[in-house]
Amino acid sequence: MMRNYRYQIFILFFLLSFFSALFSEVPDAEYIEIVKEYKLQSDGSVTFSYNHKLRLNSYFAINRHYGETFIIYNPDYQTLEVKNSETTMKDGKKVQSPLNAFNEVLPRFAADAPSFNHFREMVVTHVGLERGCTVDLSYVLKTDKEFMPGLMGEEIFADYSPIHKITVRVIIPDTENLNYELFNSDIEPKIEIRDNSKIYTWFLKELQGIPVEKDQPEWGEFAPRLIFSTVESWDTIFNYLNSFICDSLELSASTHRIVDKQLEDALDPQSKMLRLQRLVADEMGYVNCKPWVYGFKAKSAESVFMENVGSGWEKAILLKALLEYSGAKAYPALVSRYKEFGLEVPSLYQFDNFVVICLYPNMQKIYLSPTRHQEGDLMPSISNKTLLNIRKAKKKFSRIRDYKSKENYQQMFLKLELDDSLMIRGEGNFTFGGCFNKAFKFGSDNNSAKSEIESSIATSNLNIGRMEVNRLDNNKSEFYVEFSSTECLEVSNGYIKWKIPEFIRGFNSSNFSATQTERVTPISLQSAFIESYVVLMKIPKSLELITPYFNRRLKNNVGEVAISIEKEGHNTLILKRSLILKKSEIAPSEYNCLKKLISVWQEPKFQNLVFNK
Repeated sequence: MMRNYRYQIFILFFLLSFFSALFSEVPDAEYIEIVKEYKLQSDGSVTFSYNHKLRLNSYFAINRHYGETFIIYNPDYQTLEVKNSETTMKDGKKVQSPLNAFNEVLPRFAADAPSFNHFREMVVTHVGLERGCTVDLSYVLKTDKEFMPGLMGEEIFADYSPIHKITVRVIIPDTENLNYELFNSDIEPKIEIRDNSKIYTWFLKELQGIPVEKDQPEWGEFAPRLIFSTVESWDTIFNYLNSFICDSLELSASTHRIVDKQLEDALDPQSKMLRLQRLVADEMGYVNCKPWVYGFKAKSAESVFMENVGSGWEKAILLKALLEYSGAKAYPALVSRYKEFGLEVPSLYQFDNFVVICLYPNMQKIYLSPTRHQEGDLMPSISNKTLLNIRKAKKKFSRIRDYKSKENYQQMFLKLELDDSLMIRGEGNFTFGGCFNKAFKFGSDNNSAKSEIESSIATSNLNIGRMEVNRLDNNKSEFYVEFSSTECLEVSNGYIKWKIPEFIRGFNSSNFSATQTERVTPISLQSAFIESYVVLMKIPKSLELITPYFNRRLKNNVGEVAISIEKEGHNTLILKRSLILKKSEIAPSEYNCLKKLISVWQEPKFQNLVFNK
């Protein structure tokens, strides 16, 4: 009896120890301290110094996250020196990284781009790693003054792991001025004047680690984000960027012949525009890295065309040259990385994307992407972003307006008849607006709209017969469709189930799940939107609807969901489903509101109609 009692006590103690360790608050890793220092030298060069002390608490952190450090740089303008890479083991023993722990490789983005093959990525492998060890790393990156038009930068005060102390310091000669702005925090810098220098220091402590959560926006949208620059005005930035355009637009005769061949079948301006956009965005290689990595520098349009690969900035310049050759007016623009923009801080670090604005005679202005496949108007996808327009005009900046839910929509209206043989026939209207409107694709490929609609109704046992285009432009696309079922509805144990149609690009296709009990970071959706369905179904007298009639409606700060099944007359069912999300950015405090909406929208009983024969 006593032995059995002791055994039970031992098991209980073991379980308590196991679960307390399992649910402990110890993170996989934690930064004891991070120090980043930018110094503008008197000759215009910039010295960046980095140092961190990082404690590793788990094998996950050692093997999957922090076992190596990667530093990308451009040897033509920058020199890198790793000052220290040392691990202090749990027992206090210090282990220096050996010479073979420092290896230079070609960055992934430069692999298929000959003119970027001089870039290097230093891989620092940390040794002596074990749970409880501390990694000390420090390095210095020196940048020539020709690389960028002044000292500028951006720092996000955040990491996946907690940060106990972080310092960002900017040192400039006392004859210079520093423009800066800190978003998502009210911390003010400490400003000192010492040894003919101005020293700006931002210090934060005890920052929580950012968890990995689905549909998370870029950290700079919600974490403390610092931008700074010694550039006096946006005119300096503009002139720097424009210097890569002025003398680089001329195309050779051989390039003209290739372009002419590409445009042989393009009979109207929009066809020319789309063909050239796809040539640059889809058929040319893309050096996919942040533009400040290459200093926003660019080769000539001819060089990019002949090399058949380029950075986002280079492809934007090339697309401008090609469009102008085809008879359009065109100019590139830089797209801000975040919705909040620091107009008083002239810094290229605020931009990470590019568009080309195109205007043919007798045609409305179109925004084109030089780097990604484009099926419709680009503006809804860059809603609330700021553009720096590289053209000779007084107004250098423009802001893309906020696209509301009523402008981003997909609507389905079906009028169906189900007969005694369980075959369906009917007609319907499908309407797409804003970010759901693939006007370019629908207009250039006659089968694409049909394929889109067929994919949305395929699971409902429907097949398209005749289709007409009611409207097709950049604002709205609308199609009339006649269809019938390809086979009878399936009968199982005397019951007939019909799956309600759903857009192939509807909310449920995003695989968004509201199963989390709470949310730590915001949710970033593609856009605010409306998704709605109305189905009128005439059923034979021989069928009885088993699915109960209902009218469910829920409205809150995030949006609205409404689902109903009603009967009109003796044999007509009216099914209505609509989901409205008024915001594309959902704060953690609003997550519960979103969760309630999605729980109703995704409830299985609202996805099918069940009949009894």
